[in-house]
Amino acid sequence: MTLCIAHRGYGPELRENTISAFLSAVSIGADMVECDVRVTKDGRAVILHDRTLERLWNVPFALADLTWEQVRQLTAGAESLPTLDEVLSKVPIPIMLDFADPKAAPLIADALAEQKAWSRAVVVSGAENILAFRDLAEDARVGLTWDDGCEPSVALLERLRPEFFNPMWSLLLPEFSDTWRAAAMQEDHPLRAVMAEYYGEVPKTSPYASPTPMRGKETVADIHARGIRVSVWTVDEEPAVNAMLAAGVDAIISNDSAMLLRVLGRGRDAKMKMATGLTVADSNGPRGGDGKR
Repeated sequence: MTLCIAHRGYGPELRENTISAFLSAVSIGADMVECDVRVTKDGRAVILHDRTLERLWNVPFALADLTWEQVRQLTAGAESLPTLDEVLSKVPIPIMLDFADPKAAPLIADALAEQKAWSRAVVVSGAENILAFRDLAEDARVGLTWDDGCEPSVALLERLRPEFFNPMWSLLLPEFSDTWRAAAMQEDHPLRAVMAEYYGEVPKTSPYASPTPMRGKETVADIHARGIRVSVWTVDEEPAVNAMLAAGVDAIISNDSAMLLRVLGRGRDAKMKMATGLTVADSNGPRGGDGKR
């Protein structure tokens, strides 16, 4: 079964990376939620993707410059910014914890230990961060986030022992991965600036990459052969979901979990049909005539 991982929770009207968004994802049947861990000025692990509070709370301050008490006051309300401890205690399904700031690593390890949550959390980041996290938590479940046009080296995979290989989904499309790698290697590549603007970062090569290009099904098979599952981010359109399913991935991270579950045959309509033999439309009765509702 392909897993549905709710990217920062779910809910078109809900603020991302909040308890409300995570519980909304649980309510529609997501298998796992993905969230981002950052660190306040006084060393509290909290859930936030951006460096600042501006996009979500219209507060133009960097999280790292604020204490937890200041953050709590600035984000107070029904959908306040949660701590990592709060998420671990309130979200009842597995959680994928993504972090970019190396300072978050020991705080994540401490929180997982204190809440005995090792078995239901997967910690994901780039190679350097996960190598450091491995030193703190030898047996933790980890995932390797990947944005290179070539596969990771065998040496890296053997050192990390990841449960998930977590590439940007479009890198499993050969035509895209070739262009991405070319743009990473050539500063004057015509698409380099376009990609940097669209994806929020300049394409780059990893020192941990092998010479083997990313090649869809072949890459997935290579990773599977090492006993590692493949999860891809962030897939929000149905054709892209179908392309990833055709490639054989094990998990899909999406902002639109309802769409993803529907494509996977696990949406509300599919559940209704499995339980009753009827679709939701069928259960409402015929339109017109005496089939009023």
